[in-house]
Amino acid sequence: MKVIAGLDIKNNKCVHLIRGDVTSTKPHDEHPIEICKKLDTSGIDAFQITDIDGVFSGQTKMFDLLKEIRKITSKPILFGGGIRDFETAEKVLETGVNQIILGTSAVRNQDLLIDLLENFPDQIAVAADVYKEFVYVDGWEENSSITIQDFLNTLSLIHVPTIIITDISLDGTKSGVNYDFVERLNSLIPEEIIISGGIKKTDLEQLKTMDLGGVVIGTDIYEDLI
Repeated sequence: MKVIAGLDIKNNKCVHLIRGDVTSTKPHDEHPIEICKKLDTSGIDAFQITDIDGVFSGQTKMFDLLKEIRKITSKPILFGGGIRDFETAEKVLETGVNQIILGTSAVRNQDLLIDLLENFPDQIAVAADVYKEFVYVDGWEENSSITIQDFLNTLSLIHVPTIIITDISLDGTKSGVNYDFVERLNSLIPEEIIISGGIKKTDLEQLKTMDLGGVVIGTDIYEDLI
């Protein structure tokens, strides 16, 4: 099970959001590069970087920062937020990112998702952000009316290699994992999944027993580090 450090970045600063609410944004004092340097020696296995501005604007501009982060770590980098077309996906991958994460576009533009899977089969991940059984899009502001079970069935059929599932109700709260939710997700598809939302370091031992591909820790690892 991989332990992935989740970094949400807004206005070139790492920020803390609660349940994805952009109005709750709390910036951390240190520059993202300095935080990445510290995390790189902390024992984590990979970085998940999210462009919060890109999530809401639909267009990422974080290319230079991604290149800087790539220079200071050899660990895998997953990046999402504002990847809505093929050209942007290519440009992000050219920065040295290992996998790009599609969220809103994976729901609304499955032709794009399939096209990217055909061209970059091992470099595509899909984020499913879930609240009360439904997948949400556009920065968690809109209910897609697609259930998580239906969405996962679709992703399994088209062979998405990496699926990241966030429990919106817990994200940024440090309240711990909903283990019943995790067990049910594991029963829905044969593929390994990555879990995100409210995870604390004290959850890791139990999560290791649950046949997960990985977990994303954000707030808890930040605050302890800084």
